[in-house]
Amino acid sequence: MTKYFEREIKNFTRRFLYSLIISHLIRNIEKYSQWKHFFLSILIVAGINIIAFPIAIGTLPISVIGFVIYWVHRINNLKKIGNTRNSKYWYDSQFWYSLNGWQFEQEVADVFEKNGYNTEVTKGSGDGGVDIIMNKNNVKYIVQCKLYRGHKATPQE
Repeated sequence: MTKYFEREIKNFTRRFLYSLIISHLIRNIEKYSQWKHFFLSILIVAGINIIAFPIAIGTLPISVIGFVIYWVHRINNLKKIGNTRNSKYWYDSQFWYSLNGWQFEQEVADVFEKNGYNTEVTKGSGDGGVDIIMNKNNVKYIVQCKLYRGHKATPQE
């Protein structure tokens, strides 16, 4: 009976860790718009395994581990690049006016991230007017972004 519980605990722990890794990857792949590159890398890993399977039977676990390590490294690099991506243009008003609504929300979130906030940009529609959800020091903030060209937003807007 104890072996059964030990096995179930190991299986649960393994599934839990896998789900954490996968959710982290998916969240960041979405954030940095890397879906095309992600699916291309899956095809490459699958192709390598199809070719290598008749030769060496242990290639799948090794390639999956390599795949995860590659994507964790890539996401960390994207985070570093993302934190300095457009910050040199932030003082130029023409930069802000050149953005569409979605890009504007992303840049506002980046400004807050550089100032120590954890940010999450909500989906484009059906968000109830909430554009960015932020946390800092266990305090939650909600931001609504308005990008108007040519006039200032009134309180009704």
